Order: sequence, then structure tokens, then C-alpha cells
Amino acid sequence: SSSRPRPTTARVRASSLDEIVETYRVHGHRQYGEDVTELEHALQCATFARDAGEADVVVAAALLHDYGHLC
Repeated sequence: SSSRPRPTTARVRASSLDEIVETYRVHGHRQYGEDVTELEHALQCATFARDAGEADVVVAAALLHDYGHLC
């Protein structure tokens, strides 16, 4: 049986990362629900993915999956 290769992360422009960090800084305090902020929720999801041994690209996707709600 053949195994699928794990996805690799691509280079992201520093300005894009700066924009993401700034968006979480400005809006991450918003309540997601259940006494958890948007930022805390994003970090929890990324931590669960990392602890499950997922590839870096999956951890990044878990971190950013609700990013559009902040914009």
C-alpha cells in the first residue's frame, strides 16, 4: 500500500503574518462563546492539532480556521 506524503508548509510573506498577528491583537479579545475568546479558541485548536501529531500545515489551518470572523 502506498502512503500519501504529508503536506509541506509554503513560505508566507512576512507582511501577511504581520497582518494576521495584528488582526488577532485588535480583535482576538472578542468572545467566541463559552467564556473563550476568539484568540483562545484559535490557540486551543492549534494546540489540539499539534498534540495529535498533525503536520505543521494542519496546525496552521487549525489556528486560522475562524480567521474570517475577525475581519
